[in-house]
Amino acid sequence: MAISRFGYVTLVGEPNIGKSTLLNQLIGLPISIVNKKSHTTRRQILGVFNHNVSQVVMLDTPGYQELTRAYDYKLMRREINAALDGSDLILYLIDLRTDLDIVEKVYRRLNEFSSNIFIIINKIDRIRDKSKLLGYSEKLSSLVDFKKVFFISALKNDGLKDLKDTIADFLPEGKAQFNKDYQTNLSLSERAQEEIRNAILNCLHEEVPYGIEIQINNIKKDKDLVIHADLVTKKKSYKSMIIGKDARTIKAIGTQARNNIEKWCGTKCSLFLKVNQAK
Repeated sequence: MAISRFGYVTLVGEPNIGKSTLLNQLIGLPISIVNKKSHTTRRQILGVFNHNVSQVVMLDTPGYQELTRAYDYKLMRREINAALDGSDLILYLIDLRTDLDIVEKVYRRLNEFSSNIFIIINKIDRIRDKSKLLGYSEKLSSLVDFKKVFFISALKNDGLKDLKDTIADFLPEGKAQFNKDYQTNLSLSERAQEEIRNAILNCLHEEVPYGIEIQINNIKKDKDLVIHADLVTKKKSYKSMIIGKDARTIKAIGTQARNNIEKWCGTKCSLFLKVNQAK
């Protein structure tokens, strides 16, 4: 079926709201890491999927902690700003814990970029009393004039078919800009960085991961994949924490990252990690 609609869709929401999970489900590929810790999306990630007669380009943006402050004081991340500018549609992800006053303020700011905003209420699988969804939606409707509202569970893939259909139908007419098999702008090196960082987040304490720079020094792909990477930290005390007693922590990081890289690229991977202190 020939593509006759094309457009850019930007995902926006606070940390841990499920943007990366939703992106992965829509694309059908784990292109954005999912982690319980804040700010696991550090770069703007582009994913592409074709649905019906539409080609949809998805942009996953870094989460921001203080939504109203980020907008009111113009401290919104550059990546979010760039993604919003020129979007054909904005998906604003929230859940029932999101304060409606914040939703209203953020919505007003998003509306400065585009009036095409869908509000996505995520994590409905956690709500036992479904009547709460209707009550929340009614209050929401009295505050903001959104195009549509969807109740989904990105984790459970619940409600995503309707969302996908609506996104595809909403986009403007246009020709496909990417090959039908194209799914993401992430290079193999960038994906390796993402998986190593995700493993670091899982294995280390809250304050450590954000002070580590991941440098991919060499990637060779023949029959198998071989990756050499440096984990660079500014503090000497962090170096010993990353390595761990008897090198257990760095081994755990390497094992987890290697397994996820193998799932991603579909081939065996040998991953060599070295911990350095920045000079």
